[in-house]
Amino acid sequence: MHGDEAVNAAKMNQLMNSGIFEYDPSEYHGPGLFYSSLPILKLQGKNNWLQFSEFDLRFVTVLFGILLLLLPLLWRSFLPDRLILLIALGWSLSPALFFYSRYYIHETVFVFYLYAALFFFGRYLFKRDALSIVLSGLAAGMAIAGKETWILFFAGWFLTILLALRFGKQQVFKFDSRTARHLIFFIFSAALVAALLFSSFGQNPQGLNGFLRSFGHYFNRGYGSGVHEHPWYYYFRLLFFFDSRSILWATEGGFLILFFVGIYFLFFKEQSVKGFALLRLAALTSVFTAIFYSIIPYKTPWNLLPFWTGMIVISAFGFYELFFRIGKPAARFSIRLLLIVFTAHLIFQLYYQNAVHYADPQNPYVYAQPTPDIFKIVEAVDLIASETEEQSLLYIQIIVPNDDYWSLPWYLRRYRQAGWWNRIPRKIKPAPVIIADTNLEDELADYLYEIQPPGRRPLYIPFFKQPVPLRPVKPLLQIYLRKDYYDRLR
Repeated sequence: MHGDEAVNAAKMNQLMNSGIFEYDPSEYHGPGLFYSSLPILKLQGKNNWLQFSEFDLRFVTVLFGILLLLLPLLWRSFLPDRLILLIALGWSLSPALFFYSRYYIHETVFVFYLYAALFFFGRYLFKRDALSIVLSGLAAGMAIAGKETWILFFAGWFLTILLALRFGKQQVFKFDSRTARHLIFFIFSAALVAALLFSSFGQNPQGLNGFLRSFGHYFNRGYGSGVHEHPWYYYFRLLFFFDSRSILWATEGGFLILFFVGIYFLFFKEQSVKGFALLRLAALTSVFTAIFYSIIPYKTPWNLLPFWTGMIVISAFGFYELFFRIGKPAARFSIRLLLIVFTAHLIFQLYYQNAVHYADPQNPYVYAQPTPDIFKIVEAVDLIASETEEQSLLYIQIIVPNDDYWSLPWYLRRYRQAGWWNRIPRKIKPAPVIIADTNLEDELADYLYEIQPPGRRPLYIPFFKQPVPLRPVKPLLQIYLRKDYYDRLR
């Protein structure tokens, strides 16, 4: 399990235990994922994280990934059925969307609400009905409660509408008194949902204060330096040319080619699709969003989903135009053969990235992933606990600088006396089992053999012959076992 998944599992556990979501704008994201998970987990009879499994949590994001595939049906009255199917098929075949729908992180749920808002809004442009705009607002409110980066997508959406009002030839985008009234419905619906979730339905008004403070914090974080700072082209390198050694199984370049084909037919050719204004809405919103995400130095690979999802809509349109509208038999055969090869290559990638290289750094979507060696630590702790009277009440100290011990809290969650520190707890009596970063060995020796009073300085013995990497680079962890506990294992 990824560290972010483990953090989210802990936050979900906190919400279930207290009934209140405590928003921390300095580090973690909003309550959208957790309130979306709550009814699903409750229906499964899960009440705390001792009852959760990885499957239970990931089922939530997989479910929202499936629901995402149904959103194009909202535009069925305005787009050909074949194109609706191609959009859903493109999303389902995208290695990036597929890979992160398996993670219990915010992105898949967040993207679902972003595009639910956009698709209901697109439906509203043709229907001009209050229901569509209110549903768009409700989905927008859930997205606002999901991740702070909602503002980038909404900025792209807003710019698209401004351009349409200024230069659009169709009367789909128009502003009148009725639109103004419906805009109020949209804003009220979005604000109401976001306020209810951030305040835990009125139980925690401080959550609203945290929401307001998050703007300044995430602006500073987005433009600050750190381990997540990457160049502007980072997302496109992941998508199209991550590594020459893995290019055969790690590129979505075909989607990019089809995207440009779709842009060409959408903006420079006579339109064959009734609802082409909706496709332009998706195209420009995703392009603007991609620009905004690329400008910001802070980048993690899953942040590409909000704009890549929209770009695939246009890729599907490009596929549609090539596959169904090319007239010459020879050209039609060649293009269809290439499209079939492209589709087969995507299926090949889905298998390798999700079944073979799911934790391999050569996979472009693997990022700060714990190594399988984490299970060596978990198995060792279970073995030690099994030889003690304390069992799951075994006192364990886990000490890693910068709190860089995730996902261990998930795997050791049954040990109720486990304590977590980012520095040596000098004023606390040492536990019989200590898991620590090997960089702390000197400080740990001082803690065990100098700070403790005479007569209370038992020998601690390393459990592993070689330290265990939690992630491919760092930290390296060792289990230090008090000698009387070590002797029980012999």
